[in-house]
Amino acid sequence: MGFDADKFVSGISEDKKCCVCSGVLDNPVRAACGHLFCSGCILPWVVRHGSCPQGCQPLTPGDLENVLSLREVILGLHVRCEYRTRGCDAVVRLTDLLKHLQDCCYRPVSCRHAQCGATLSQWQLADHEARTCDYRPMGICQEGCGLVLVYKTYTTHNCLTALKQLVIQQEQQVSVLEQELEGRGRAFERRERVLLAQLTDLKRHVQQQAVRFQACHITQLRHHSACRAALTQLEPCDHVLIQWEAHNSLPPGDMFSTEMELKTSNNRSVLVPAGAEVSL
Repeated sequence: MGFDADKFVSGISEDKKCCVCSGVLDNPVRAACGHLFCSGCILPWVVRHGSCPQGCQPLTPGDLENVLSLREVILGLHVRCEYRTRGCDAVVRLTDLLKHLQDCCYRPVSCRHAQCGATLSQWQLADHEARTCDYRPMGICQEGCGLVLVYKTYTTHNCLTALKQLVIQQEQQVSVLEQELEGRGRAFERRERVLLAQLTDLKRHVQQQAVRFQACHITQLRHHSACRAALTQLEPCDHVLIQWEAHNSLPPGDMFSTEMELKTSNNRSVLVPAGAEVSL
């Protein structure tokens, strides 16, 4: 959002105003089409619409360029204090405005005395709290209640009445705290129920995973047992007689590349692919 043009001492030309909010440019950026915007105005627009607000062309965040020179020019312009309606006539550069507002003696503040709630300028606060506030402290009651006396009621102070009012105030505070505590308790209960439901789901998932893992493990054990049983049923072989017939003539020294037939002593035949190793 741009700056309010009315706070500037001199008039602001249109080339220093945002095409979205019409305020004086705050952190100005320029689109490829040449239009200028506040960075805080154009970025949300581009994300939502994907085009220039003036309807001239498509636009993405990467198409925006910071205009640092223009930013420095705008920050150097003179503005009036925001508290001029309270009496401040200060004129400062825009870049120094925030520091001035923090230190301005016309900055609105609230009286710190309980029950007062008056709002006044910073320069008035000390005198108000010390001399004119109706709720400024006047001392401690010496009649037995020990309460702090304030200017508004110290001449008509009655210990019994004051203590009753104090009890009522404290009961109201206790009621507020109890309601707050009850609300937090309900929130904790809801949170606890959610966590317990999540924990239950997690336990059920873990149990299901354990059952599946156990079933898979049993299947593997059965498969291994079947393999071992099959191996024990194989007939022993004392020696192997290798017989082959080459279907292609090979030059001397070349690797044998055809299949060969192995015959065992009990006349069982096995085809061995090319390149396989055979232990005799």
